Amino acid sequence: MIDSFKLNKYRIFTQNVRSIYNKIYSFSDFLLNMEISIAIATESWLNQTIFNSEIHISGFNILRCDRVNKKGGGIVVYVNKNIRYSILD
Repeated sequence: MIDSFKLNKYRIFTQNVRSIYNKIYSFSDFLLNMEISIAIATESWLNQTIFNSEIHISGFNILRCDRVNKKGGGIVVYVNKNIRYSILD
């Protein structure tokens, strides 16, 4: 299921990707072509062996929370570099 909506001037997208690593090129193309501001990818399946440089999308900052000691899970958020944000504990 693909969800995208416009909130004021931001275009926000969320998708259960079931591994972002093997879909990074199509995911990147989609974000750039659809002018997405913030993308949330659930079930990212990332772990400490995959570096941010391997899932980088030009023009976006990466925020990620990998599942530790188990396979699957995790979330990665891409935030357009023009958007100011802060991480809350």
